[in-house]
Amino acid sequence: MQDVSHDYAALMLDYAAGALPPAFRLLVDVHLDLRPEARPFAAEADCVGGALLETITPAPMAATLLPPRLADDGPAEPAPALSGLRSRIALAASGDDGLAWRPRAFGFFDHRLPLEGAYLVKIPARRGIPRHTHGGEELTLVLHGAFRDDRGVYRPGDLVFADGNVEHAPRVVGDEACVCLIAETGATKLRTWWSRPFAALVH
Repeated sequence: MQDVSHDYAALMLDYAAGALPPAFRLLVDVHLDLRPEARPFAAEADCVGGALLETITPAPMAATLLPPRLADDGPAEPAPALSGLRSRIALAASGDDGLAWRPRAFGFFDHRLPLEGAYLVKIPARRGIPRHTHGGEELTLVLHGAFRDDRGVYRPGDLVFADGNVEHAPRVVGDEACVCLIAETGATKLRTWWSRPFAALVH
């Protein structure tokens, strides 16, 4: 498997502990579907997390940490249906153009998912995204095609980590469009001199 980041182990520990935001957890779920060979690593992270919990001495929980009582005016709004999200992602991974893609600046497309911080991106063959960094953490999962940046080439199933310390200019490799699932906690920040007027067009 592609050596994607020294943060992979920490990501899997957070995944096993249920500590990832929903968008990031969805992305790791899909990664494990695309890369079954990574499942033993996720299972090992789950065992490590369980072992660590056994070493912690239980302590009373402060009343201020208890969840508030549910209101009596009806059930809470349901979370987005994961089955619907997964079907859209599977369609994107197949390379099918059946999704409603929205054209964005610089010639790429996106498809927003009904889950905060999660969306799909499609970059046509022989195209790229201008050099940029990130206002928060970003995790990219390649679903179809391939792209490269300063750190390497990424293909279906590969994870790519980025944050404010990473500056890159992803560009598609090969003759097929590259489709990715993105989970992020902050907006893209373009680095080119003409980026300021167009920054809002990226998201």
